[in-house]
Amino acid sequence: MSPYCLIKVRQRGDFKTDIMKGKTPKFNQVFIIEDIDETMVLEIGLWDKETMKDDDFIGGTTINMKHLMNQQPETKDIPIKYLKG
Repeated sequence: MSPYCLIKVRQRGDFKTDIMKGKTPKFNQVFIIEDIDETMVLEIGLWDKETMKDDDFIGGTTINMKHLMNQQPETKDIPIKYLKG
């Protein structure tokens, strides 16, 4: 596997992690998203990079920014909803 995360924030654009190797990657990257408000939604998709065809969608999750506003920064594991396949 060559997984990566695609992070989408409406009105702010897309952010993509580096491509990792293995089945249990840790994406230790920081993205700064400025001027956020509690109405925004963070969408995180986990993808497997392919060379000869379209990348495979593995799973994803959404986070409402209102749940993160006014909290101290922290590191957190986020459960991914996997597609059945």
